[in-house]
Amino acid sequence: MTGGMSRGRPRRRRSRWNPKRVAQAMENAAATLMRLPPVGPRTPKSFWPRLARDLEAGLPRPRRDSPPPDSRQIEAMDRCLEWLRWLPPDQARLVWLRAERRPWKMIQEELAIGRTKGWMLWMTALSEICLRLDMENGHSPSRT
Repeated sequence: MTGGMSRGRPRRRRSRWNPKRVAQAMENAAATLMRLPPVGPRTPKSFWPRLARDLEAGLPRPRRDSPPPDSRQIEAMDRCLEWLRWLPPDQARLVWLRAERRPWKMIQEELAIGRTKGWMLWMTALSEICLRLDMENGHSPSRT
């Protein structure tokens, strides 16, 4: 056959999910969660300033002027949170910390791992999610 066509073998569909796309979906889920209105009983307001140790220094604060998320964004967040259940707890925690855009330095201290090992665990977890999502969508696992 000419033109580079395969000989009778069906072409494998490309994976719909990749680690970068899963990481972006997780970041969107974390941002959506931050934009949800607070839940629970209202506590009395205090006019005392908050102590610096109460604030997680260096982390982005939710913007109060952003509108609450719509139902589509909340459904996407719920789906992403379900994906975390597919992972061991330590990997799920790592994926969520990265989704919150925590710096690697803070993750290293919190999880007591090195940056390289953390990155490898993070990529492994994202790849595991990709594999599960592709299998759910009828894609065969890619061999890369």
